[in-house]
Amino acid sequence: MTTIGGARQRLGGRFSTTLEAGSLVAVEMEMGDSVPGVVVFASAIEVDILIDGGVVHRTRSAFESPFLGDVPELLRHLAAEARMFAELREGERVRFEIAPGHLAEGKLAEKCRYGAIVISDDQRVLAVGFRKIWPLTARTRS
Repeated sequence: MTTIGGARQRLGGRFSTTLEAGSLVAVEMEMGDSVPGVVVFASAIEVDILIDGGVVHRTRSAFESPFLGDVPELLRHLAAEARMFAELREGERVRFEIAPGHLAEGKLAEKCRYGAIVISDDQRVLAVGFRKIWPLTARTRS
């Protein structure tokens, strides 16, 4: 059985990301060129940016700039998922994937750096990555 502490640790600790999550930004590489990345976590002092290939770069928010070139389709999808996760709130009812093709519903108990701790309707504690959790009801933007 998963404990809340173990789930929290696997997801990077309890944090709430800013709505900067999902932004497409330029990541400066050692050779001086820049590559596109997606902000998957952002706080007032640090930002985690995922680039193609699954590498995460942690930086200070002051050092990021928008990426202006062509962005791979995978990163565009990842950006949309990160934005959706950033908008979720603790206590909200959510739908999430428990196994490929198998969905469940529950309550978002805690937001973490890379996902959430969810209490399923059958009272199981689950660690769910941010790409596998969605609001239960559709949202409209104003």
